[in-house]
Amino acid sequence: MHVAFFKISTWRFVLHDTTLYKKMFIIVQVNEGAKIIIGPLVKEVEESSLFSTLFDSVFSGNYFHQNVRVEVRRTETGPWVSVQEGLQGKLLLMKTLGFIYLKYILLLCDFVVPLSQIHTPNAFTRLMDFRYQLPAQKREDTRDILLYNHIIQLFQSMCVGWPGNDHNTCGKKFIERLTKAIWYIDPHLEKLRSRGCHLPLLFSSLPVYQQNGVYNEYYQRMKKKKSQLTRLELFQLANSIELSLAEPWASKDSWQEVVLNVFELTSMMKKYFDHLDNTNNNMKALHESENPAREPSTNCNVRLISKCDKREIDTRYHSLDSDLTNRELFDFIDLNLYVPDDPIKKHDFIHNIQLSVLTGLYRYPHGNYLGTLNFIWREPDTDEINEDYETLKAQMIIRINDIIPVYCTRQMRKNVFQKYSLVRNLSKPVLRMLYHDLTGDASLANDKISKEMEERLRLMMLLEDPSIIIDLRTNNGFQGSKFDIFWDELNRYFNEHNNTVVNERRTGATLYIPYAISIRELRDRIITCLNAIYQGPPLPSDIFILSEEWIRLNFAPSNAYTTKALQYTGRFNVKYKVQSRLLRKSSEDEHYCRTLFKYEREFNIKYRDYACFISADDKHKVPIGEGVPVSTVQ
Repeated sequence: MHVAFFKISTWRFVLHDTTLYKKMFIIVQVNEGAKIIIGPLVKEVEESSLFSTLFDSVFSGNYFHQNVRVEVRRTETGPWVSVQEGLQGKLLLMKTLGFIYLKYILLLCDFVVPLSQIHTPNAFTRLMDFRYQLPAQKREDTRDILLYNHIIQLFQSMCVGWPGNDHNTCGKKFIERLTKAIWYIDPHLEKLRSRGCHLPLLFSSLPVYQQNGVYNEYYQRMKKKKSQLTRLELFQLANSIELSLAEPWASKDSWQEVVLNVFELTSMMKKYFDHLDNTNNNMKALHESENPAREPSTNCNVRLISKCDKREIDTRYHSLDSDLTNRELFDFIDLNLYVPDDPIKKHDFIHNIQLSVLTGLYRYPHGNYLGTLNFIWREPDTDEINEDYETLKAQMIIRINDIIPVYCTRQMRKNVFQKYSLVRNLSKPVLRMLYHDLTGDASLANDKISKEMEERLRLMMLLEDPSIIIDLRTNNGFQGSKFDIFWDELNRYFNEHNNTVVNERRTGATLYIPYAISIRELRDRIITCLNAIYQGPPLPSDIFILSEEWIRLNFAPSNAYTTKALQYTGRFNVKYKVQSRLLRKSSEDEHYCRTLFKYEREFNIKYRDYACFISADDKHKVPIGEGVPVSTVQ
């Protein structure tokens, strides 16, 4: 299939023979399937011209006007609209309806050949051409449908298809599976290429990839967490495609090139699947190992650097050379303080180092993103073996090894925690702190909360103030007696003043507080009651007042099924909230209540000598006014 693509860029007016002609410039692009074969070219045409005129000017009359479809659209990503008149339509249609883009689609296996070689097809040729069909293209409302249509166009250009009605069953399912797989790996093609997993050439010729774009543009723009490639998804997508290739149609000669490229695609996906699997297995083995991944005793590298003429030293080494010359023998320096930050320049600096004194270089590669530690020192300028020098050098190596951070594995920490938790029951943050102090483990905490907790524990140890630890334990659910006077007065306030009400629907055993409008007001009321009892202010020194937040956490949570509900103690079976139905001006049950009340009232009036009407419901009367609760028991 051939695709010709046009874009209208501007308009101009030209005077010729006293007649006014409207001209427009069009950018012409001709595709053979997904491959660009002509253009982009700028063409100037009259708006009164036909689509066939522009078509002939592009191909210089060397293309047969048969099986050509004309489509237009307004925007670059909008849906294509077919022109019913085809090549006989006028270009003025685009200006009138506001269309900008024009596309010629050369159907089936048309080729650009001279008109003298074109023969009119007979009925048998027509039947043979239409015996293989492809699924119908969809309306391009989304980018994944655009990819689906481009794959169909790619197969059209390769003259492949399914016989009978198979294109609507197994053919459509195969293209959908292929589209889903390419759509899944589309945002990660750069990462796959860095791992040696390249997209097959057939699918690299899709129009968007030829323009160095991506189909899944939303992945880069979305603000939520971006999903990464997973082993399970890659394995399932690759297997689903290979399941379609096991069908009889895939063994035909016309499909061989497509099948080979599709197998190359699934092999690429499985190759990255194996990479993820090996990486996960290696990381799991490292976490379960009882030895660090790297240790100075096995991974360090020490070498000597010969001295050179001071006049030949590069200027970038002058500062380092001066510092080493003025230092004692075997007094090491951190070389990373002198090297550039750029990795390439850093490597070049160390590889081509030039110094006027004989030096030694100690290198320890941490691995991963941590880089390499480099230490340099001045060696004695003599070939004689001196026991004192050897001793000083050994002591220096030990000092360097002591300052190198050690990163213990998870299994090493787990073994220590299990061993010493049997001696005394300590919290995990305390055990981690002890482990770091005793082993020198430089590993960071697994999450932000653990990191903050370790920093607080480190501050407590530094200040040597045990009262800080005791206060934290007291506030963390410790049932002490320090605030009992305040709690007793609050409980008495609820019981004496009937300041709690039931749920408006009579469901549940939890009560509600409709009186105090805020925690601060409730706290002030209790303080006022305490001042009246103990003749304050000020209150006696043995009476402590709680904070507003701690008072709030001692009620029942508004929603017992949230994570935040774990912070509530439930000392009082009361919810601090205003019931929504109590404050409504009208209720959905108003009509039924009025009717029921009317019938009861009429019944009691009729039989007033034998009946007595008493309103005893707690919601029968709701007094409203200053100093009156929203709902009370009357």
